[in-house]
Amino acid sequence: MPAPTSRQAQAAVNLDGSASADPGGAVTTYAWTQTAGTGVILSGATTATPSFTAPASNGTLTFSLTVTDNIGLTAADSVSVTITGGTNGGGGGESSALSTLTLLLMGLLPIASWAGRWRGALA
Repeated sequence: MPAPTSRQAQAAVNLDGSASADPGGAVTTYAWTQTAGTGVILSGATTATPSFTAPASNGTLTFSLTVTDNIGLTAADSVSVTITGGTNGGGGGESSALSTLTLLLMGLLPIASWAGRWRGALA
């Protein structure tokens, strides 16, 4: 799992799972969910590239991505985004920068085989 990634409060943030791949088939569905942190509205939660606006307060948001391939195999992992520059001791919170956080799931294998097979990176 990648180290938590920082984003400014109230910035537009894109999550990107489009590099998820299945060497023997095709990824057919994406399902993103927020599992921790201040609730945000995740637009496009069933697409490879959902987006949200970071909350005004500092904290850590965690998102999970589950991908399913054309024969029904699934794989899942999560990524955290640390929100800075907002309320509770942060700076100005003024940012209009568009940020993209990429979650890369490599190959659809049985769930037991997934440990350590994905990487997250900024695009």
